[in-house]
Amino acid sequence: MIPLSLGGTNHRENIISVPGTISKSEHALIHKILNINYDLIRSYRKRTNHLLYTNYVEVTEQKKLHDHYFKNLHLLPAKLIDVHASHMLKLVNRFQADHCVAMHVQGMRGKSSLARFRYFLFSYHESMFIVAKRIEALVFVKK
Repeated sequence: MIPLSLGGTNHRENIISVPGTISKSEHALIHKILNINYDLIRSYRKRTNHLLYTNYVEVTEQKKLHDHYFKNLHLLPAKLIDVHASHMLKLVNRFQADHCVAMHVQGMRGKSSLARFRYFLFSYHESMFIVAKRIEALVFVKK
């Protein structure tokens, strides 16, 4: 799903190479199509590695990186887009449960897998912004 180098997690919701989900050739195809320039990753790290806590800047940079990484998702076969959409929904739900974010994400029945994925990715980023705002409020408490 979201590679660790792009701020992904080790949670099972973020891993789509589970045996039986996709084949090795499909996994290789994902890496081939959703490849991202290393310079973008390095630039992201330069802008965020010094941060001590999650904040608006880090989430904004991660969002840019994710948007760039998934821009070619539409080039994948429909099955793989559907797998990405279902795992992104699971990832959003996990993130929201872990961080007590009360933002209901609907399944979007009848929409294409690509539209569902984009909505779930948007919801993931919005949840991250909510958490970053909470952390910044705790860090910058006025005395």
